[in-house]
Amino acid sequence: MELLKHHKFVIILISTLFICMGIFCLLWNVQQPRNKAEAAAVPGIERLSVNASTAAAGSAGSLNARSGLLSNLPVQSFAAKSRGIVLPQNTYGENDPGKPADAAADAGKAAAAAAAAAKAKRQAAVKTAAATPEASAAPAADLNPPITLFFTRTSLLSKEDKDKAVKTYTVTKEDLLLLEKIVMAEAEGEPYEGKVAVANVVLNRLRSANYPDTIHDVVYEKHQFSPVANGRLNRVQPNEDTRKAVADALSGRKEVSDDTYYFLSLKLATDLSVHNHKKITKTIGNHTFYK
Repeated sequence: MELLKHHKFVIILISTLFICMGIFCLLWNVQQPRNKAEAAAVPGIERLSVNASTAAAGSAGSLNARSGLLSNLPVQSFAAKSRGIVLPQNTYGENDPGKPADAAADAGKAAAAAAAAAKAKRQAAVKTAAATPEASAAPAADLNPPITLFFTRTSLLSKEDKDKAVKTYTVTKEDLLLLEKIVMAEAEGEPYEGKVAVANVVLNRLRSANYPDTIHDVVYEKHQFSPVANGRLNRVQPNEDTRKAVADALSGRKEVSDDTYYFLSLKLATDLSVHNHKKITKTIGNHTFYK
């Protein structure tokens, strides 16, 4: 009887062990597919090629070209932690050539470099402008036109012949600017000789007893110079060529004779009475000069 009881106990114990092993195997077989499915859902478990946009969003990493390991992986997710899954992490030194590029830092460096280049270009332009200023900005005094003019009854004299003068005229700054402006307004597109000739005509009238005795009054005499009537005289700014031509004329250079008092652009003139009644002395560019 005692032996029978002992055998029953052993049989129960063995049966219990087999039942436990069966339950354990069943649970193991059920758990393994779940672990595999979850592991596949966690980024970085297998070596994947992940595009840049996914990496930027923090959901996966990109392949490190040097080591073949995943980089830029996110911090382990709650699901991965709860199942004991450890995601690989890469660290880089400051100057590591395998370190992924920082797009924001690169963009900041590029913007700073572009700003520095633009600043250097502006500074170079300012230096160039300072070294080569506009001709119209140069002061008129640099050309040293004569302050006093010397006349006979028929001509403008040079300083060397001033002892022959019967009349003198002092050129003021206002006179000089006005003479430059009327030459610019009348002959801006004309050859240099044509500019000198226009200045000669004004000075010939200044000398003549038949015209006013100041440069201002000669220029503003009614119905004589069209730029006065149409307002162009007030809009122009004399350029270097014009200013030199005026200075040459004041110094005695003559492109037309002393008895030349008129000029016309036959292409633009609406009143041809001068052309029909005066004698032509010279043609320079688009201007015909008369006495």
